[in-house]
Amino acid sequence: MDNMIIINVMIDTLNISIDRSGIDENIDLIGEIGARIEIDPYNSNELKVEGKLGNLKVVVTGMEIRIYGSIAKYLKGDNLETLSLEELKMAIEKLEKELVVLQMINILLIHLLFMI
Repeated sequence: MDNMIIINVMIDTLNISIDRSGIDENIDLIGEIGARIEIDPYNSNELKVEGKLGNLKVVVTGMEIRIYGSIAKYLKGDNLETLSLEELKMAIEKLEKELVVLQMINILLIHLLFMI
């Protein structure tokens, strides 16, 4: 026990970019995700939808989905505490449920867990 190393990981900022190639080609990304977020009409047009899902910024084009912001604030309402790996998994599952087309996020989570 004297040589035990404890690693604390602070998980807060999420920055996901999902290429169209990982998503069913029959899904209308702009329509599907645009219907589930609070759209910013000043930064959206027929080629791109930009908006918010809670505190997270979501940008959708026909070719990709980008999501970024504080994942801790998204899950807990603030980012005063860091997320554990279990809470990160819960936040990703919540995001997946809210943006239905994101079933591939679990793959990203697995990669993240192995990188830590």
